[in-house]
Amino acid sequence: MHFCNVCHGPTQGALSLKGYPLFLGVLPPDCPEAALSFDLVLHLCPTCQHLMKEDNLPPDIQDIWYSQEQYAAPCPALSGIGAQPMLDFMAFLAPSLPQSGVVLEIGSFDGYLLSLFQAKGWQVRGCDPNPASAIARERFGIDTRQEFFAASSYPAKTFDLVVVRHLLEHMADPHALVEQICAVLIDTGLLALEVPNARHILALGEIGALHHEHVSHFTTKSLARLLERHGLRLLAVEDGDVLRVLCGKAPAKTDHADVNLAEIDLASMLERHAARMDDVRATFARLRGQNARLAIFGASGHTTGLLSLMEPADLPRVCAVFDNDPKKHGLRLGPFMVSAPARLAEFEFDVLIVSSYTYQSEILEQLLQYSGRDFDLITFYPATRHYPAPGTEDGNDTRS
Repeated sequence: MHFCNVCHGPTQGALSLKGYPLFLGVLPPDCPEAALSFDLVLHLCPTCQHLMKEDNLPPDIQDIWYSQEQYAAPCPALSGIGAQPMLDFMAFLAPSLPQSGVVLEIGSFDGYLLSLFQAKGWQVRGCDPNPASAIARERFGIDTRQEFFAASSYPAKTFDLVVVRHLLEHMADPHALVEQICAVLIDTGLLALEVPNARHILALGEIGALHHEHVSHFTTKSLARLLERHGLRLLAVEDGDVLRVLCGKAPAKTDHADVNLAEIDLASMLERHAARMDDVRATFARLRGQNARLAIFGASGHTTGLLSLMEPADLPRVCAVFDNDPKKHGLRLGPFMVSAPARLAEFEFDVLIVSSYTYQSEILEQLLQYSGRDFDLITFYPATRHYPAPGTEDGNDTRS
């Protein structure tokens, strides 16, 4: 019997992926963990609409992702990649935030988001075990601790705002993190969260979005259930590609009258997601039958998921993997070395697969310059959100 890490009720087996890679995205050629894989088993909580991963990883490899330099997150402070979602997050918070205060970001990475608060007059603090914390200190002068967050490292009731983006879903015990956050918030403090949206992932059939790093896949209902158990009331919610939530301490039995907590049939959505993955496998089977030479544009966790859907016979037909992030060039994703898009003309292929959800539109615009080349394009999603490059108006982005 397995139990939900939000409401602690019994869960039901929902999905099992055999031998899913431990690491997402690019790795150095000599990374000893590169070949590690474990079964990925997901359970569904029918009570609070929460999807969670079975805790089946050996203790000695828990959390090894986050303190390593190759952690597969873009670095907006250096490249601009991933900056726009943070600007969107700031826009979401703007109507509800005070003019200034003291903010702590847990999982602050390179400090880019904190630099936006800093520019608005906030006192900023960061905490992240990743070596990118050095960028926050050196580029923005931000007081950042290169360590995992612990409430004991800070005086109680210190912060007006705590920001946690794309971290809560990684926690085996999300209650423990929220409890520690409440300890460092002032009595009128606010908690701002952003997590992947399980409803969106399953409805879209997003490739590679279910993986070992994410223990929890939240819906609005399960996230509200988690927060209210710690006396936090939802003040603002954005239920879209991601879930964005602003909450604060509130009296007991506060309702969420202005928040949509409607029931979602996640079980049916999981079935449709599995069928969508079968469709992707069928696409590779068709290309295999045509003996098509393949190239892939995008070297992120999405491509890790894509490669997991291929048969071993498909891999020798992939001649190149391209990505716009200079940090990834010369590193490996699976068996493939990642190349800059400027080298695209050096390779001969019949099909170019666009392996990205977030930046699919921008990649397609970028590929217009190769419209004279004789290859087919494969995409997996309808029109996606547009993330223009910083400082440009035409949106001809150079990111994936």
